Amino acid sequence: MMTDQEIRDAIAKQEIVLNPLDESKIEPASYDARVGIWAFASSLREKLNLGEKGMLIVEPGEFAVLECREVSSWIIAPQRSWDSVPNMLREVY
Repeated sequence: MMTDQEIRDAIAKQEIVLNPLDESKIEPASYDARVGIWAFASSLREKLNLGEKGMLIVEPGEFAVLECREVSSWIIAPQRSWDSVPNMLREVY
């Protein structure tokens, strides 16, 4: 968990890179990424074009993965341990 100031500092040091960066989306402990065009819900079994459909309803017990407009890169700073990075994010590297 990072505070908004830690997020800003990490962006300034390029430990976190968001493109395009919208500083108004930095909240006290998060960055509010914007929803992109593509989504996937466990019940659909295929990608959904949100631009065409307009919305995605996620029923109880389902999960969804949504594309973000922002492209992000996480750079692990020397003071942060690789062990602190969740396994699903490690697969990106």
